[in-house]
Amino acid sequence: MKNSTEYYQNSINVNKPSLLLSRFFKLKFTKKLKGNTVVELGCGAGNDTMFLLDKGFKVTAIDNNPQVKDILLKRAENNKNLEVIIDDFSKVQLNKTDLILANFSLFFVKNGFDTLLKNVLKNINKEGFFCRKLPWKRR
Repeated sequence: MKNSTEYYQNSINVNKPSLLLSRFFKLKFTKKLKGNTVVELGCGAGNDTMFLLDKGFKVTAIDNNPQVKDILLKRAENNKNLEVIIDDFSKVQLNKTDLILANFSLFFVKNGFDTLLKNVLKNINKEGFFCRKLPWKRR
């Protein structure tokens, strides 16, 4: 793909949650997740965001690409459970939440990774989860 616009358009057409989020819900959601708030770090075109909104979650979707806001607001049709923040998520002060989702986005944090992790750990509610996917090679 040549640019982010092309990536987002191709991602929207997928219209299903990531494998990471699907597996998390299969393993944990029905028994363990107590609340209904989620922060998504690096939300992209919003497939995981839409999945979570459809399940009744209050989602704070954070991405640094300004295109994302228009895409999400259009897809979510003014859903009051959606907050979109366009900023470097390693610098955003998070609020207390039940789930923090980072699907391949941590790879893009160049500076402030330690600060981000402290912010994440400080703001996950008791019995909450940090669900993240890091790129690595399988051996």
